[in-house]
Amino acid sequence: MTSHPKFPLQDTDKYEIPAERLSAPGKLLLEPLSVDVPKLNSIEESTRAQAVSETWKNERKFRLTASNFNLICHRLCNFDTLVDKLLHPKVINSRYTSHGLKYEPVALREYEK
Repeated sequence: MTSHPKFPLQDTDKYEIPAERLSAPGKLLLEPLSVDVPKLNSIEESTRAQAVSETWKNERKFRLTASNFNLICHRLCNFDTLVDKLLHPKVINSRYTSHGLKYEPVALREYEK
């Protein structure tokens, strides 16, 4: 396995779930997304393999990512379709992703230099 440079995530101001603005199911959905520093670093460490990590896939389902940010921001209708796409993403296998996976160890070594 490739070693990664140390990059511990730091604690930020505690996010408070706005109790008066959310339904009980909404609170249950948000609660697991609120994490402390040890959990942040555990997620970072356990998801380094990215697309081959089930934890990585599960963590991305309920979070804004660079891959889904534009889709979420510009959605005007078909919210059920959006939710389905976010919860059940298609596996993307292209020459670009294959290239990235092949050369990621090289890029990491260059980054470490």
